[in-house]
Amino acid sequence: MIKTLSKIIFIFFLVGSSQSSGSYLESVKQFKWDNRIILIRALSDLEANLSALRKADSEIRDRHINWFIFSQGDIYTNFKGSITENFRKDTIDNYFSEDMFGVVLIGKDGGLKERAEYLNLKSIFELIDSMPMRKIEMEKQDNYIN
Repeated sequence: MIKTLSKIIFIFFLVGSSQSSGSYLESVKQFKWDNRIILIRALSDLEANLSALRKADSEIRDRHINWFIFSQGDIYTNFKGSITENFRKDTIDNYFSEDMFGVVLIGKDGGLKERAEYLNLKSIFELIDSMPMRKIEMEKQDNYIN
């Protein structure tokens, strides 16, 4: 009985914690422990940012990154679910000042890891790869391959 109840609670936790697709995105906090986040607030360089992110798609997926570009009232993203109207306002209010533009990296733990003026994926990937949680992920991946 206890084992069955434990399994049910574990499955409920897994289903409830999976926020990356098939649900309404209201807050960056919904990604906690599942994904890293790159937020970009830009007036210009939209095409350059989109191109860089799309070219690095495999590295981005490997590092469990969801990215969001906020540009002139629009949101561009690799997130597959639906985004609520409040997501844009809440994200900008929480991670950027009113007139601030740039790049923010948020870790799987929900913590702010880096702020930068421009998108530099090489630097972001190096920072992520130096993090303890990422090192564990890479070790598990190596063990799976070998």
